[in-house]
Amino acid sequence: MCHVVGVLEQFEDTLKLFERMIPAVYDGVLNIYKTPLMQMKRQSTKTVNVTYMSEQSRQYFINGPLKYDYDLYTYVRQLFNERLKRHGIERKIKT
Repeated sequence: MCHVVGVLEQFEDTLKLFERMIPAVYDGVLNIYKTPLMQMKRQSTKTVNVTYMSEQSRQYFINGPLKYDYDLYTYVRQLFNERLKRHGIERKIKT
């Protein structure tokens, strides 16, 4: 049995890893994700009029009320990226 947690900010990497680790369920999922229909759905569900947090507010939350949550997220993301490397999956760099 294997355990894997995906990272939303690295969604395509997550799909690649799921395909590799759980092929009985996820075989071909990345090809499906890249179809025009899925991309249209993805675009239609994006948040409109996004208001981004200032860096000062971000730092307040990271170092204050959400410190332990952020520490856990950082740790999980590090483990995720190590697992990608172990399975020979090259990370997709966000542009």
